[in-house]
Amino acid sequence: MHLRPIRNKGDYDAALIRIESLWQAEEGTYEHDDLEILSDLVQLYEQRTWTEDFPDPIEALHYYMQQHGKTPQQLSLIVGSPLLAFKVLCKEVPLDLEMIWRICQTWKIPAQCLIKPYRLRPKIEE
Repeated sequence: MHLRPIRNKGDYDAALIRIESLWQAEEGTYEHDDLEILSDLVQLYEQRTWTEDFPDPIEALHYYMQQHGKTPQQLSLIVGSPLLAFKVLCKEVPLDLEMIWRICQTWKIPAQCLIKPYRLRPKIEE
């Protein structure tokens, strides 16, 4: 495979597809080397692209979900329940450290995108 820098969203998407195809490569093979190099390139691109682009973690989460075709139902599997995912996405409850960890591990979103402080929606008194 010809490795090249990731300069834009198209390069990024192509690298993710290639990473997925190499995911089961055996350690010590050329394919596994390509997997490691591409993973590093993707991580570098994400750090440069996502570091300060979002006003808050929930906006980053919405953006990521939109760009990668993720649904609130998929998020609910990561955070623990559909109600919790809904409340997080609506800024009714904050992301906690465990949720951030699971989201980062599952969707490979850089942690710095999700750990910035943000404001919750004011609670409506009944």
